[in-house]
Amino acid sequence: MYIPIAFLFSSPMFGIGFGVYGNFTMAFLAIYPPLDQLCTMYIIRDFRDAIRNALTVRKLDRVTTTSQSGVQSRNFMIYQINH
Repeated sequence: MYIPIAFLFSSPMFGIGFGVYGNFTMAFLAIYPPLDQLCTMYIIRDFRDAIRNALTVRKLDRVTTTSQSGVQSRNFMIYQINH
C-alpha cells in the first residue's frame, strides 16, 4: 500500500510530476487514518453505543409548578445531556 505513495511522494525530487492525480492521491492518503478510525468505532458495538449516548439528549421528568392558590401554572420538561 505504501510503495506507490512513496513513489508519488518522492517523484518531485527527480523532476517527475503527476499533476492533479498526485494531488488526489496525497489528499486521500491524508484522509485514510481518520476514516479508518471512524469505521472501527462504527463497527465495534461498545464504541458505537458510547458515541450514540454522548450525542443524544434524554428526557428525564415532567415537572409541574403550582402557584400558592393551587392553580397549575406551567409544565416544564427536564432533559439530561450525557457527558
